[in-house]
Amino acid sequence: MRIFDKVGAVTRHAHGFDAALDDGWRLKVRAMSETLLRIVIEPEEGLPLDRSWMVAPEGDVPWEGRPRDDMAGFSPPAFELLTDAEATRLTAGDFRLTLTDSPLRLSVEQRSGEQWLPWI
Repeated sequence: MRIFDKVGAVTRHAHGFDAALDDGWRLKVRAMSETLLRIVIEPEEGLPLDRSWMVAPEGDVPWEGRPRDDMAGFSPPAFELLTDAEATRLTAGDFRLTLTDSPLRLSVEQRSGEQWLPWI
C-alpha cells in the first residue's frame, strides 16, 4: 500500500482533472456522467494495461475490452473545478469530489436535495 503526501500541479481537462502526486504518480479524475466518476491513481510508467473491462455505457464490454480513457457512449456533464490553498473540488452532476493533501485524502459526496451527503 502506498501513502501519498503531497498534491502537486492540478491540470484541468475537458472532463475533469489530473493532479501530480509523489514520485511521478498521477491522480486522474473524469466526470463520465451525472452519476459516474472515474478515479485512477497511475504510476509514472503508466498502467500495465491500456484496456478496461469495468464500465461500458451500452451493455457488455467487448471481449478485448475498451480503451481505458475512452469516453465514447458517455454523456459527460458540465463541471466546476475550484482550487484553493486547502483543497481541489470538482462538482459534476450529483457528485462532489474533494482532494486534500498531507496526506492525500479523497472524499466523494452525493447531492440529496439541498445537502451533500458523504459517499466515500
